[in-house]
Amino acid sequence: MDENDLILLLDKVVSQVLSQKDVNLMTDPELEKYFADIRLALANVDAEKLLRLERVSNLSQDGASLGNGIRVKTIHDEILPHTNGVRYIHVKEVMGLYSIGVFVFPPRCVIPLHNHPGMTVLSRILYGSIQVKSFDIICTAVDKKEMHDTTCTTHHDLKDNTKNDTVCTKEGCKTGGLISRILSSVARSISNDSLSSSGSSTHDTVPLNGLYTFENDTQELKSPQVTALYPRRGNVHEFKAGPEGAALLDVLIPPYDSHEDRDCTFYEKVESLDLQQHESCWCDETGQKPTKCWLVPIEQPEWFRCSAGQYKDLSDK
Repeated sequence: MDENDLILLLDKVVSQVLSQKDVNLMTDPELEKYFADIRLALANVDAEKLLRLERVSNLSQDGASLGNGIRVKTIHDEILPHTNGVRYIHVKEVMGLYSIGVFVFPPRCVIPLHNHPGMTVLSRILYGSIQVKSFDIICTAVDKKEMHDTTCTTHHDLKDNTKNDTVCTKEGCKTGGLISRILSSVARSISNDSLSSSGSSTHDTVPLNGLYTFENDTQELKSPQVTALYPRRGNVHEFKAGPEGAALLDVLIPPYDSHEDRDCTFYEKVESLDLQQHESCWCDETGQKPTKCWLVPIEQPEWFRCSAGQYKDLSDK
């Protein structure tokens, strides 16, 4: 499958789903079911054809793994204009429906912790590997205050979505949508040292505009794996490329849009004494207490640099 086939499928499936359903009222499992064909299509994307990749010797230390014992030349230095940091190749966007793009990472580059409010995002590793740190949203700080001493959502509730979804709302730290800022060439300096979420601060009370979350184990995804996030499950995440770099095909349903309360906010993990007050509420389906934490909004990290660019004839259709 090439990008044209993927676009045709997205036009069909997303338009059909949105004409029949209000995605804001759909649970994560429902979204997963409705968009299963898109996930399958991403798994069948021919990365070599899509990115016009050049194979290199398996004995070479250059290049990155495509899977199945195939190695290819990375494309970061072929994206115009030349610049450092993560690059973004815009493929297609239909306002209010979806957007498609490719993120290209130099070795060990990071996209810091950020959210996708009310969105489903399907991602295919085209080459290389990416370390993913993600968090499941339980509720916002406002929701948490309204709960008081009522029963908290359990990890089992979240995974099965037996409760109604709570979509993140934010009134602070507003910025333009991530893709819009990238396409507007808003870029900053880059640091490749470590995942930003590895650090944490402390709060004695519920953090303003924070998100109450379950912290998932860090995953390493390799080409040709496909991953997904939903309005609650895995919605806040951070990417760090492996030692070979990586290319990631991203499908956002619907796309970021600050006018529709789908803005991108960056976060950092904090420890809160408030967690101890609700310790008995937190358990998964096995009765074990998963890791839980607050995430609080921050300004875009100054070290983060991501710039849009042109790569061969792969561009907005």
